[in-house]
Parts: sequence; C-alpha cells; structure tokens
Amino acid sequence: MIMRDALCSELRGKLLSAAGKFFTGRIFERGIYAVTDGRHFESPAEIAMLQGHADIVGQSLAPEVYLAREIGACYANLSFVVNYGEGLKIWSHEVMKEIFFDDAKLIGNILLDAIKNTSAAARTCHCIELRKETLLKEIYK
Repeated sequence: MIMRDALCSELRGKLLSAAGKFFTGRIFERGIYAVTDGRHFESPAEIAMLQGHADIVGQSLAPEVYLAREIGACYANLSFVVNYGEGLKIWSHEVMKEIFFDDAKLIGNILLDAIKNTSAAARTCHCIELRKETLLKEIYK
C-alpha cells in the first residue's frame, strides 16, 4: 500500500480550518508522527530513540491509517499534544485526565465543524484510487 501521503489532504485541510476557528493556541500544519505500539505511554527509552526523528510520538494513527489506505477511505488525524514524552517531563495521571476532560468540548467542536464542511460528493482527493482489491470481492459475488 502507498503511504507517501498517509493522510487525506482534503480532510486534513478541513480539520486545520476547523481547528483555527475554535483553538487559539499554536497549530502545526505539518510534522513527522512516529507511531508506537499502544495501549501504553511510551517508555523513556522509546522517546530518547525517537528524539530528533519525529515531531510527535503517539499511538493514535496505526493501524487505522493503514486500513483506511487499503480501502481507499479518506483519513486524517487531529493530535493534541498533552505531554512531552515519558522521561522528558514528569506528569501525573490526574493532570492528563483533566486535560482530556477539559478539552473534550473543544475537540468535539473541531470534529463536528470539519464533518459539517466535508462533502463526499465534492471530493477532489485521490484517496479512492488507493483502494486495493480484496478477497471479500470474491466471496460476495
């Protein structure tokens, strides 16, 4: 599967536009996202290894981004940086919990605005061209 443009540029633009309407902080329009294996925060060793190679380290893009590319779906990511990486700055679960709850309405507004301003009929991206045939096609003939 082709991953040189892992995210849909059109959907990404909608998210950036919506973020600008609701968020007054710093918005990064590009960067390198290093995906780690989740359901845990990265270890200090993982952060040290990736320092200088990625702008954001997280677990929120995979495997969804790969699956979206396989089926030709538009996919984009909205990342809120909530901690500086394990071992770089000490943080507590309570602080993280407050951040998630405090930002829930903001994130919801951004997502709803992006969805409202996205039309499948008016799509100009090339995501659908990345769709690959699967064995399911043979099963459901």
